[in-house]
Parts: sequence; structure tokens; C-alpha cells
Amino acid sequence: MKPKQRLIQKPDLPEELLIRSLNELTDNSFIEMAKYDHTSSSFTASHVGFEDVFFTNVNMPQSKFPFSSWTNVLFDTCDLSQIDFQGARFRRVEFRNCKLAGVNFSQTDMQDVRFIACEAPYTLFENAILRDGELVDCLLKGSQFIDTKLDYVQLDNVVLDDVSFNFTSLKGVDLSKCSYTNIHLSEKELRGAIISPEQAISFIQLFGVSVKQK
Repeated sequence: MKPKQRLIQKPDLPEELLIRSLNELTDNSFIEMAKYDHTSSSFTASHVGFEDVFFTNVNMPQSKFPFSSWTNVLFDTCDLSQIDFQGARFRRVEFRNCKLAGVNFSQTDMQDVRFIACEAPYTLFENAILRDGELVDCLLKGSQFIDTKLDYVQLDNVVLDDVSFNFTSLKGVDLSKCSYTNIHLSEKELRGAIISPEQAISFIQLFGVSVKQK
């Protein structure tokens, strides 16, 4: 039976946003109602908050935003590689055409978060929560989901090569439109997932069962 899907809420940004320059961030900063365009810098600031913010063509690789808060935020064509988002909270956030290589999403709490056409290899989701999430046309090669809670998460055309799902239940998750050559998980973690007939054969082999042809 196909799992019930919830309507994922997209960022609802005002039509008019003040264009600002992002030159400096300090701990506990709060920014709202802003648009940042073509910013290129790295930042280190904890407990920062962003609400009703649009980032476009912004490069912030290797920045550190632990325990930050992001509400109604859109990232479009941004380089966020190796950012540390540990302990962050995301509500109605969309990453679109972004580079997310090596991002640390450990201990994050995400709800209504969308990843669209993103390159996100070697990302880390450890002790993270993702509710009402969507990943479409994304590369997740080598990423790790460790003790991650996935609740109503939709995957469409996602590359899962060498992705690990350690202590992460895929119950109710539809993998049938995903591709992989190798994937790391146990029968317990796969139990309740939705897969295609072609994937069923590869999973049988993964668990050490041989298929004998007539």
C-alpha cells in the first residue's frame, strides 16, 4: 500500500525583500525579511536566527552555524559545502540547485524541508529528525544516516550510491525511484520500505540470498 503523503509546506516569502549585504555574523544574531545576492564569505556564529530570508548565488563554504534557526528560508544556487549545521532547526526551508558536499546536519530538527536538484555527497545526518521532507533529483553519494528519524519523507530520482542507513528505519519510505550500485543497510532497516521489482533482486543478493534461474 502506498504511504500517505502529507503536503509539504514551501517557504512563503514576501514578494518584496530588502537586499542586504552579509558581511558579519555574531552569536545570537537574528535576521529577517532580507535577500542576499552574490555573497561570498565564511562565517562562524552560534544560535543565529534567519526568518523570511532568500539566499541566491551565495557562497558560504566551511561556515559554522551550530544551534541556528532557519524559518521560511530559500537557498537558490548556493555553495554551502562543508557547512556545520549541528543542532540547527529548520522550518519551511528549501535548498534549490545547491552544493551541499560534506554538510553536517547532525542533531538537526527539520520539518517541511525540500532538497531540489542538489549535489549533496558525503553529508552527515546523525541523530537528526526529518519530518515532511522531500528530496528530488539529488546526489547523496556516500552520505550517512545514523540513528535518523525519517517521517513522511519523499525521494524522487535520488542517487544513493554508498549511502549508509545505520539504525535508521526506512519504513514507509519509497525508494523505487532511487538509484544505487551499492547501499549499506540491514534487513531491519529496510523493513517496511517500498522498492521496485528490480531493486528487490539486488536486496535479495545484498542479504546473501541466491536467486536460482529455472
